[in-house]
Amino acid sequence: MINLIQEAIKAGFQCDPDKSLARATILVHEIPEQPVPYSDPIPARTLWKFSINVKIFPYPNPLKYGGYFQSFVIDERPEMRQAMEKIETEFALYRKIGMTNISITDEREQLIPKQLKLV
Repeated sequence: MINLIQEAIKAGFQCDPDKSLARATILVHEIPEQPVPYSDPIPARTLWKFSINVKIFPYPNPLKYGGYFQSFVIDERPEMRQAMEKIETEFALYRKIGMTNISITDEREQLIPKQLKLV
């Protein structure tokens, strides 16, 4: 993705700042050591859930897409830091094509034990 944005910058592409956006939300779940009914105890750990939503107008454009949505979960701190650096690099490039509606939000929440089966 980063290579496509760099190519669009070189081509002089400017997005519509009113219709384009880039948002990333990071949910941090602390999983406590406690048993879930009918299961073994859960090891204490931290999960980071990333949700990324990007819209780029006008479309078609040199980026060859009008946007994307991505969601993933990471459970290792070094991988989480790498993912954050990649998001920050990508979003900085969006600023260079004129995007102004850009945000990265870190929301801390507790994951209740019953929800662990959904992760």
